[in-house]
Amino acid sequence: MTAASSQSAFLHFLALLLAASLLASGCAAPVLQSPPPEARNLPAWTMPDWALPGLAPEAWKPPLQIPATPPRRTVRLLEPSVANQEDSGDPLQIEPPPLYPEFSLEPSPEELIGKILDDTGLQVMQAALEQMGAPYASGGSSPKGFDCSGLVHYAYSQIGLDVPRSSQELYKIADKVDMTELQPGDLVFFRIYRRRISHVGIFVGEDRFVHAPSRGKRVSISSLEEPYWSRHLVGAGRLR
Repeated sequence: MTAASSQSAFLHFLALLLAASLLASGCAAPVLQSPPPEARNLPAWTMPDWALPGLAPEAWKPPLQIPATPPRRTVRLLEPSVANQEDSGDPLQIEPPPLYPEFSLEPSPEELIGKILDDTGLQVMQAALEQMGAPYASGGSSPKGFDCSGLVHYAYSQIGLDVPRSSQELYKIADKVDMTELQPGDLVFFRIYRRRISHVGIFVGEDRFVHAPSRGKRVSISSLEEPYWSRHLVGAGRLR
């Protein structure tokens, strides 16, 4: 026997007991009402109103059902341009914060200058590397022959810049650069004779530089890690 049928039988028993009591006292027996269909699935502890004498079935109402979860409310996000307008009601209107901060696709002056310097250094380096194998010539600054400062002067002239013709003057006007921050196109300076700057090369990356070494040799690449060059290295500079 199910819980519902047990409940129905128990309630009928109570109604019959009440009717018998009323008959014994001389009162008219009430008309027993059948439970409405909605009451079939009520839990056993619920006492419906129709069990009371004289209450018509149509007056019966099922107990209030509390939903397990609160009802959802639709939220509609508005564009900032219309979010400040007067709200006429539902749905709830919320003004969203800006998704992206203001920014510009245009480079800043610092970024632009850095890019120009990078491009200049690469062009200078390329111009010098194109002269690989050219003979050394004292006082030379053309593909027919170069000395060290002549190669630097020639490389800068290929991009329209006029720079000093001696390694000593180049060292004076160059902005000093830490050896850990060297970029292609920077100049590396050496002190070979006495106490003055007497040699210059163009940095090409990976601790190497291109230069016109000395009489009887040709434009070539050497390493800053070679004992001879590391011993005479003074520092580095950048022409702006």
